[in-house]
Amino acid sequence: MKRQRMTLVATAAVALLLLLILGAPRASAASLDNILFCTGASSTSCFTTAPASGPYWKVEAAIQTNPGQSSFDFTLTVTGGFNGSAGFLQDFSGQYFFNGSQLTNLMWVQNPGNWVDLSASKAGNSGSCQGNTPGAFCGATDKGGTNLALSSTAVVLEIKGNYTGNFLDSSGEFNFQVAAANNSDGSGGNAFAISAPINGTTGSVPDGGMTVMLLGGALVGLATLRQRLRA
Repeated sequence: MKRQRMTLVATAAVALLLLLILGAPRASAASLDNILFCTGASSTSCFTTAPASGPYWKVEAAIQTNPGQSSFDFTLTVTGGFNGSAGFLQDFSGQYFFNGSQLTNLMWVQNPGNWVDLSASKAGNSGSCQGNTPGAFCGATDKGGTNLALSSTAVVLEIKGNYTGNFLDSSGEFNFQVAAANNSDGSGGNAFAISAPINGTTGSVPDGGMTVMLLGGALVGLATLRQRLRA
């Protein structure tokens, strides 16, 4: 009788441990990788599939967050050369963070045009960053740097920084802007300009094996208890 009681207690303890393990919070990260095909007909003329005819640009916006460090890494990749598409990239911005968000410690990781302007702002779609916009970052050539020629060779810009607030708005969207001028000095109007809310889908990063390690420890503990009860 005593042995049965001890077995029940041991089993209940291990079951409780397993529940705690499976219900424990796990470190996760959110990521988005959106690819758009933009014709330049208007600020919202971007599609998830390439158009059948006419010039267009391929624009890829990828962001990875690390909630544990309140940090993010954003990469913009723009490719031209599709049915004669050309131009000179001059600014971009993304507002991914909401609900009182503030961005700090912004820095360039990849900056082939040596752009000087990188700020917590939105892009003006004219080669500049305009005003403080909570939760937004902007890169532009207005304070120095070279407009980047768009061709079949992809142009890649990358930044990183820290954030507060929520990733994406309540409907799972972010605000996105990119502009490329017709001429290398920014004149001649825009070859294309994007200014639109974009829908995104978040993904998760595994918890690094912590759950498996804790589960293994619980099973070892159960085996040890069984051996003692049989002695």
